Amino acid sequence: MDMDETKILIVGGGSGMGLALARRCLDEGAGVIIAGRNAARLNAARDELDRPAALATAMADISREAEVAALFARIGRLEHIVSTAADIEGAYRLLPEIELSAAQTVVASKFYGP
Repeated sequence: MDMDETKILIVGGGSGMGLALARRCLDEGAGVIIAGRNAARLNAARDELDRPAALATAMADISREAEVAALFARIGRLEHIVSTAADIEGAYRLLPEIELSAAQTVVASKFYGP
């Protein structure tokens, strides 16, 4: 697939599926921006991918509307957006043990964020 001149934002691109997708898109010639909440993780991903001309990183928490607006103001036009981001802290428990706030955070990051 020819992805030259294609600009892709991958939210949650600092690890896991998002990082794997970023690698694949870069291999296909796309320009990629990986965004996330953790600067250390984004820096490690940037170093691992080692494509300084085609890869950018951006700090943003997609559960915060102002941060999303600021992100889009900085990065401009895109062809594709992918969100693999999730804040699941406290959500992997038996249902009676899950705090409502943990469940609300998951929904904010997986539903409202994208």
